[in-house]
Amino acid sequence: MTRTAVKAYSYLRRLVKREINYHLARPTDLLLFLTYRCTSRCKTCVMWQRKAIPDELTLSEYKKLIDTASENGIENVELFGGDALLRKEILIPLVTYIKKSGIPRIYLATNCNLLDEDTANSLVEAGIDVFFVSLDAIGELHDRVRGVPGTFDRVKRGMEYLIKAKKGRQCPKVIVNTTVSSLNIDEFEKIVPFALEMGADEVAFEYVGEFHPR
Repeated sequence: MTRTAVKAYSYLRRLVKREINYHLARPTDLLLFLTYRCTSRCKTCVMWQRKAIPDELTLSEYKKLIDTASENGIENVELFGGDALLRKEILIPLVTYIKKSGIPRIYLATNCNLLDEDTANSLVEAGIDVFFVSLDAIGELHDRVRGVPGTFDRVKRGMEYLIKAKKGRQCPKVIVNTTVSSLNIDEFEKIVPFALEMGADEVAFEYVGEFHPR
């Protein structure tokens, strides 16, 4: 069986299993917001406008949650924000704990603002299976959409760090994730060539979603 056929079979198998679980009302995915705080000021998101929560969950509290999730058959955990890297002190040990719990797959969404080389290496070794790298456009337009100067350069460096940390392995996957909007549609065609040149495994496109500012 060719690699493409294996990938197609694996994807269809997960899709069928997800649909069966949906009708059985059995959850398989867990989304954890480590923080609402963010280092971006995106024009397509209001998450960063939320009031900071003074008592964000601790590592021990997250571990209890993961124990419950594992006992109930959760198969995928996505670590999200805000900017989850604002909580590096719990992020990396939490990834290690999730892997030890037996949950198969861990996803991390990042804008790369705080993704330095040491952090990239630590996250790859801890066991992240998929990195979703947020990229809205190429160059200065990305900075305008994100609301913070210099963010495109940080995405580029962050992807270089991740590809280097993979050391040629298939896992983790690096997926460029682009939110489609009127702000970037005119330069939309530049995303895929850039992502492939940087070594991304996939490019994913999504429509603008809404998070209530409160």
